[in-house]
Amino acid sequence: MSLQRKASPLFGQRGSALLAALCFAAVLGLSLASYLALTYQSLSISNRNMQGTRGIELAETGLEEALYSLNKSTWTGWTLSSGVARMTLSGFNYDSGVTGSVDLTVNSYDGSLGARTITAASTLTLADGTTVNRTLSTSATSAALFTNAVAATGTSGVVNISSGGGLIDSYNSTAGNYTAGTAGFSSIVTGASVKMTTAQIKGYVATPPNASGNVALSYASAAKLIGPTTPTTLKIDPARQSTSPYQNSFDVKTPTGAGTSISAPTGSLRIGTSGGTVETFYGTLDGSGNFDIENSGVLYVDGPVVLVIPGNFYVGAYYGGGSIVIGSGGSLQVFVGGYSYIAGNGITNTTKLAKNCAIFGTNTVSGYYCLFYTATPYYGVVYTPKSDVYLYGYGSTFSVYGSVAGRNVYAYPNSYFGVHYDTDLRNTTFSGIDTPYAVSNWTETTN
Repeated sequence: MSLQRKASPLFGQRGSALLAALCFAAVLGLSLASYLALTYQSLSISNRNMQGTRGIELAETGLEEALYSLNKSTWTGWTLSSGVARMTLSGFNYDSGVTGSVDLTVNSYDGSLGARTITAASTLTLADGTTVNRTLSTSATSAALFTNAVAATGTSGVVNISSGGGLIDSYNSTAGNYTAGTAGFSSIVTGASVKMTTAQIKGYVATPPNASGNVALSYASAAKLIGPTTPTTLKIDPARQSTSPYQNSFDVKTPTGAGTSISAPTGSLRIGTSGGTVETFYGTLDGSGNFDIENSGVLYVDGPVVLVIPGNFYVGAYYGGGSIVIGSGGSLQVFVGGYSYIAGNGITNTTKLAKNCAIFGTNTVSGYYCLFYTATPYYGVVYTPKSDVYLYGYGSTFSVYGSVAGRNVYAYPNSYFGVHYDTDLRNTTFSGIDTPYAVSNWTETTN
């Protein structure tokens, strides 16, 4: 008799469970390996992104170094050849054994090759020997001087707008002449403190913080500070106030060199080359250094002109009448060492472009002033960082279409006036001002 042993059901179940466990372990191992690989890859990408950010910061440091050398005309440590300056900054050490360097190139550093451009190429070397590279390129352009409608440049400079009905707003002369109904809200009034009586500012007020940490702004009940979305019931909009004022302050250097000497005209006098593109330099012949246009004297500016006045600059100050007329192809920069008094028939800028007329104060001590007492609108700019500016006006037709910057700026009672800021001045530089080079934007190349 033969006996046949049957397999235990439990034994088959154990084999199946072992097989399932092995399959699960294999899947888990593959998942874990994939997760570890993904984690490692994410860590590597995150690390490279972090090093890339460092590379951008290092390249920006290089741009700052190049700008410093441009503005100071200091090229110690640079290699100069055929209008191109090169230098490498090294010795940058970071955590995890990362080191860095940046190669700088300034094309046309001396202006011999046209526009000045800067390239900053940073290299970060990681502990494993791999590198991360970032390259920034930019054009170095002169910074704009007139970034605000009205600015008091003195350490304790005051903008006092006590004038009746004063209006400060903005427009862009490249889009056409000023129109009150379409005036913008881009004007900025800045100083150590700002005072308003009945003025209306369509824009912003910016001052350093006062003792309470607020904007140093005082105003009467009739004053307004508004923006395009300010509720009609709100007269002084807190959203239009800032404790971070910014006003470029650059040195004014009196132009020197050979030039034509002229005296203030008693009749008609034409200066400048009509249709010319190169500025004509004029100095004053008056033994006192003053330039005083009176009575029927008219100075016609037919081309680009730079006028240097060591003493005082008067237009119709004592006997009325005198005037300056800037023609359609003209522009005028006046450098004044003493007082400026624009009265009589004032300055007529027929181009109606603020960038075509500028009064610069070259005095290095306070006590002088630039004063307007004329009915003729002034299309131009004033920059007298050591002198006060007085905007009296004469009649309701006087306004400034441009920008005003002085040690203190005052607009007195009963003198209607307006300052209509020309926003095109933010793109304008003047040959007579030693403005530093700046970077407005840059492009990046990732290697």
